[in-house]
Amino acid sequence: MRAKDEGVSMLGAVLSYGALVSCLHQAWQATEMSSPHRLHSRFGQPVAEVRKLAGDAGVEVDAGIAERFDLAVVAEGGVFADQARKAVTHDYRQTAWVGTVTLASATPGLAIERFTREGPLALLPLRAAADGAARASMVWCVTSEDDPGRDTVAALTDAQRIAVLNQLLPEQAGQVLAISPLKRFALGLNAERKLVDGAIVRIGNAAQTLHPVAGQGLNLGLRDAAELVQALRHAKPADLGALLRRLEWARGPDRWGMIAATDFLARSFTWRWPGLPAACGLGLAALQAMPALKSALAQQMMFGRR
Repeated sequence: MRAKDEGVSMLGAVLSYGALVSCLHQAWQATEMSSPHRLHSRFGQPVAEVRKLAGDAGVEVDAGIAERFDLAVVAEGGVFADQARKAVTHDYRQTAWVGTVTLASATPGLAIERFTREGPLALLPLRAAADGAARASMVWCVTSEDDPGRDTVAALTDAQRIAVLNQLLPEQAGQVLAISPLKRFALGLNAERKLVDGAIVRIGNAAQTLHPVAGQGLNLGLRDAAELVQALRHAKPADLGALLRRLEWARGPDRWGMIAATDFLARSFTWRWPGLPAACGLGLAALQAMPALKSALAQQMMFGRR
């Protein structure tokens, strides 16, 4: 898939989470300063409880002092291993190892995802290092052993990890020369059936935590936030209940379509049916031969279901 084939400047972007949050934080602070009578923030103050009030009276938020609001948006989801289990949940018994690799002879701007028997392995291009060396963000998913604290990657040295990666990756990815310290995350599906509960709305990982096989968790969360903002732009408190119900209904196809797609792909790595790898290969070859279908898939992954 190429950006020019889809008429866009890029298929996606890779940046650090800190850089993204910093921009959003600065934008919020500037907006807050321009409307001090309307906006205020208390970053870093934990919320002990969010309680629904009777009828359509809103919510009460306890953050040391109980305060009353028309609406509460829960956007702090955390990671699968630390979450309370929601209505729809599944432990994939996989671990994602995340870090950065340094490459030689890499194809500039090329993102690669390799579907291995253990799980997906993805390299996402980053800006070159100060010395000009090519770098990529890596997500390496493997099957966990019976002891969830151990897996096949955990026992390897950095030199061994580099050797395995160079065996798994295609030639176009380049040669892995170095690897950063890796972080490890347990993988699972954990989703709410409903986004709205009275005057409480959940978005992002607080609404759905997905397997990273398609890299869609952040995209889906950003669309949750964007559509909520659009819905609230001209809302009145008296209309809030009906507005939130319409929003939940409108978000359904995008949410559940992406949840189903990532869940199917993640579960398929555990299947060991005879002939399945060949069937998957034929399916990908067929997709490559049908530009219209491939373009529809790219549009879905970039922009969601509209």
